[in-house]
Amino acid sequence: MKRRSLPSRLLILLASVIVALVVGVLGATTSTAWKRELRPTGSAAGFRYGWPVKPFSSQHPIRGQFGDPRITLTRNHMTVRSIHAGVDVVAPDGAPVFATVSGSAVVLPGKVYVRTNGGRMLEYWHIVPSVRDGMRVVAYSTLLGHVASGMGHVHVAESIRGLSLNPLRREGGMGPYVDRTTPVVENLAVLSGPSRLTMDRVEGVVDFVVEAYDPPALPLPRPFEDYLMTPASLRWRLSTLAGTSVVPWETVLNVTTAFPHLGHGRLDFGDVYARKTQQNEYHAGRYRFHLERGLDTRRLANGLYLVEVEAQDTGGNRVLLRTTLRILNRDVNEPEALVTMEEK
Repeated sequence: MKRRSLPSRLLILLASVIVALVVGVLGATTSTAWKRELRPTGSAAGFRYGWPVKPFSSQHPIRGQFGDPRITLTRNHMTVRSIHAGVDVVAPDGAPVFATVSGSAVVLPGKVYVRTNGGRMLEYWHIVPSVRDGMRVVAYSTLLGHVASGMGHVHVAESIRGLSLNPLRREGGMGPYVDRTTPVVENLAVLSGPSRLTMDRVEGVVDFVVEAYDPPALPLPRPFEDYLMTPASLRWRLSTLAGTSVVPWETVLNVTTAFPHLGHGRLDFGDVYARKTQQNEYHAGRYRFHLERGLDTRRLANGLYLVEVEAQDTGGNRVLLRTTLRILNRDVNEPEALVTMEEK
């Protein structure tokens, strides 16, 4: 047999290496395309990542929104009211839960936190951990644990240097996420103490309360099929029928991007949610919001006014409730009223 020359063998070897590299690159491109699409990108609000349960690049039902009311009865029979600082991703008991960012694990009972180098923290609650504390985890590869028995969901929370972010914000967060449902605003009430006034006779010092909710973006399985979400933002105003502002647009709730932007500049449950608010608990919740407290209508001229309440969800869908009320105080001092009615 004729022996090939050294240059010929080198050329054949080089061609084999090139073919192997091309095949390897093409295979890697195909097998990891979804990982590149879901790789966390950007910083601050624009940081993006996928879902913690398979398929990572598909939207999953949400049974609890960022900003929802939480009302818990402790073992000592104390009622604790708080505002939900994460989202609840529906997943069957025992479902595997994966890291959606790379970093180091912090393991607590029923929870795993993943801390990134940039000071960001991703939290995964209601799981049985499969990782050790301090362990290095890799996005979409490391199994963090399995959904705990009886939970039916994994709670996902995100924060950066102590600032809680809405995981479903439009500027980043967990995705893909599309919400085409429209919020609902209803049952506007004007209260004088515990009594509800009729809209054609409002007098004295009053509170304004409204109910609002957002249907889930995807249908929910049993037993969560009736659950409702809170809107991402809620605001209201009071004006004359001619458009003169009495109470300019006032934001009651805004958790579109981050947690601190809650009602009236504070984080207290009672500053956002009114009495008789109920959370989702195997039946639909009831979300009653304070619009205004202690408005002295005696400082306003008697007559018709326009109330507008606007709600928006994380998908940008808006709804506007518009209704009229009649202020009719018996002893109002018309010359000193702050608003002079232009309507007859």
